[in-house]
Amino acid sequence: MSTSSPESREHRELNRKRELVRRDLERYVYVIEFTSGTVKVGQARDAQKRIGQHVKAARAHGHSAARTWVSIPHVEYASNESALIAFCEERWAIAVGRETFEAGDFDSVVEYAQGLHYERLPENQLTAWLTGRELAAARAHASFDHKVAMAKMEEITSKVRLIAPLVNDENRWAASDAFYEMAKEAVALSPAPWVDEDPTAAERYLLGRGTRPELARRNAAEFELNFRTLYAIEYQREAESFEDIARFCDNATAGPAQQRLGEAS
Repeated sequence: MSTSSPESREHRELNRKRELVRRDLERYVYVIEFTSGTVKVGQARDAQKRIGQHVKAARAHGHSAARTWVSIPHVEYASNESALIAFCEERWAIAVGRETFEAGDFDSVVEYAQGLHYERLPENQLTAWLTGRELAAARAHASFDHKVAMAKMEEITSKVRLIAPLVNDENRWAASDAFYEMAKEAVALSPAPWVDEDPTAAERYLLGRGTRPELARRNAAEFELNFRTLYAIEYQREAESFEDIARFCDNATAGPAQQRLGEAS
């Protein structure tokens, strides 16, 4: 029985990491024509899964997908999705949300989409992301002290118990702010579960939403911590992957607001 060499295992691991980075930085744009006569455009990491979700929702109303078109994965997905939305808004009335249009012409939308620019992540940038991930993981490991974290968590829990009985209609907003800051302090005690696997996920997420590179680098950590905290408050548990944070953020924001994420100094 043959066994793989260390070199081949390392090669497979490197390829896996490269695909992980590509999956986060690159997305698809798509066009769907429904039997209702509406046309929907959008973007997704997993286009087929997302299209399937739209089709399932349409079936609940007695419709299905007549035709679909999907691009190659690419890094300009945010601007390309905006371009597709603008193209449709100029021609047809909005049916639902901001991405579905009444009586849209599927063929003309696809023809326009095919003329947009699609670029894969360059190899040199991919290598840079991988290098940055390894360095960030090493820093995270070096800075975390479990004993200190546990002592701090106990202190925060005691504070919450003292404050909770004092909350009333007059001070509830101040109390909410205090609870949030304590929750944030608690979440910050430990690194994100994905820090070893993908510590630059938040920065890439912000870049994908149109944040300037220097701002994405500067604000990624605070952005990640804030949304880890909000996620923990909402679901009473830590997010297990950055995918959880991304979905939570996508649901919590819409349209132009997404492109401004991370731009606050």
